[in-house]
Amino acid sequence: MAELEKGCKIYKLTETAYDANPPEEVKEKIEKFMDKNMSPRHSDRIPIELYGKSGEAYLLQEWHCHKGKGSPRVS
Repeated sequence: MAELEKGCKIYKLTETAYDANPPEEVKEKIEKFMDKNMSPRHSDRIPIELYGKSGEAYLLQEWHCHKGKGSPRVS
């Protein structure tokens, strides 16, 4: 019984090498990948005040949109 309660062995399936200071060509490759796959955020929620206590509380937020219907218009 004690043998079963010792726990289970965990095998690591993948392991990646991490270089804190990669060469220039690797940095450029990462930058291109991030530029292609990352999109800018559409909106921000800015907390203003918390009303109430414990489970009855709610957070008043200001929603700042960067594009779309809620975004500020520039004339």
